[in-house]
Amino acid sequence: MDEIELELLYNQNDICEAFLYQGEAEAVRLFERKIESLARLPEGEELMIRRIFLTSLNRSLYNYILFSHGISLCECCYENFRQLAQAGTAEEFARAGRQIIRTYGELTRSFPPKQKRPRTPSVKKYHLVQACRYIDAHIREPLTLARVAQNIYVSPYYLCQLFKEEKKETFSEFVTARRMETAKQLLLGSQLSVDEVAVQCGYGSSSYFSTVFRKQAGVSPREFRKGGVRKM
Repeated sequence: MDEIELELLYNQNDICEAFLYQGEAEAVRLFERKIESLARLPEGEELMIRRIFLTSLNRSLYNYILFSHGISLCECCYENFRQLAQAGTAEEFARAGRQIIRTYGELTRSFPPKQKRPRTPSVKKYHLVQACRYIDAHIREPLTLARVAQNIYVSPYYLCQLFKEEKKETFSEFVTARRMETAKQLLLGSQLSVDEVAVQCGYGSSSYFSTVFRKQAGVSPREFRKGGVRKM
């Protein structure tokens, strides 16, 4: 799938903002417009793509409500997930999406008015924390912008901009820095060989790992370990 199609599946920011500022009716209207864009689905992948889209919609609304109102609707999110798993046909898919929006709408109507001011910075902070946690938990695995974005239910473009705005560095620069921090900890705090440290930090090639490490630290992994041991 190309970038535009992935944005359509994972970026529900427009629906969430319409839900918070204009109400569920406008959110439903935008959802139905997206349904039209999903009309031409790759043959054989219709069910998977519909479920990805509904899961993204459900989690996005839950997160927006949580950080704009300060209230967790986890039970609603869970029940919505159970319902969307049963959507198979195009008609069931459309009905499930409308129901997700309307269910959240029914619950938020009882919220005090003063809590209906979105706190966008908090939403961004939450997404950034989720991304960093995912990166740290999977530091030894291949980490791409698309993979991390998919697992925290945001679009790759949004996540890319988030790192530039909040971290003042690119996603790749952040991942490399975290790999290097992990490598330094392992070099000084374990008996793993340099090759083993490279694997633990997500590098398939120890020579490439050493090249990146030297560029970041100014010395090779072995020199860093020797220097650290002398200081200790």
